[in-house]
Amino acid sequence: MPVPRWSSGDTIVLRFVGHDDGIAQGWPQIVVEDSEAHLILFQPAGVTIENRRFTDANLRAAAIPLGMLGNEGVLPPKYTPRAPVLRVIPHDGEHAVEVHYEGIEGARSPQWQASEGYLRGYKVNIQSRYVRTPIGIDTTDNRLDLVMAPDLGWARKDVEQLAAAVASGLTYEWESALFHAEAERLIAAIEARAHPFDGSWAAWRPDPAWPHPVLPEGWHEVPGVEIDLNRARPVGEWET
Repeated sequence: MPVPRWSSGDTIVLRFVGHDDGIAQGWPQIVVEDSEAHLILFQPAGVTIENRRFTDANLRAAAIPLGMLGNEGVLPPKYTPRAPVLRVIPHDGEHAVEVHYEGIEGARSPQWQASEGYLRGYKVNIQSRYVRTPIGIDTTDNRLDLVMAPDLGWARKDVEQLAAAVASGLTYEWESALFHAEAERLIAAIEARAHPFDGSWAAWRPDPAWPHPVLPEGWHEVPGVEIDLNRARPVGEWET
């Protein structure tokens, strides 16, 4: 059966689900392209992102020292990113490539985004393969990231967090090995300047006619917020 696809300019919800902190995240997105190869989403500056608790259990806080979690220790109910982001998500890969652009004047950018031009840098988010939902897509974040300045000098990010998750039993060793293998595959693509690291999105601009995306009411009530998509089972249910 053909996969229903979205049209350019459609608004959907990117949800990060099944996290061991018990929080689901909703990110409003605009569809740029939904093709056989990939799904490309745009997140304008100034959108409102929401964090909703789906369980009182916070396995992450109980197992990993707060200092190790960095900015993830306490998530606000809502926040507003001040820089636009393009996401290139392959249908057959377990990652998303984020292309970060110049943000609202005065916005603070991480060091890895250092740039004087429109393109601020790239980030590869290692995450589960996404699934489509009635309102958009769901994925589970896998902690490990790669970050790149515009010149594509790269660095791993949150390696210590992933190691702490393995040591605490929140993440299986075999899962960590898969996440690192995906990162290595992406490092090879970065060094080969393969798409989307070939500069093809460096000067991209959104369609000015696109709407400002907002989260629909009840986005967190659509089934699936508790499912860790790496395991296809609710977070906290372990292998036997």
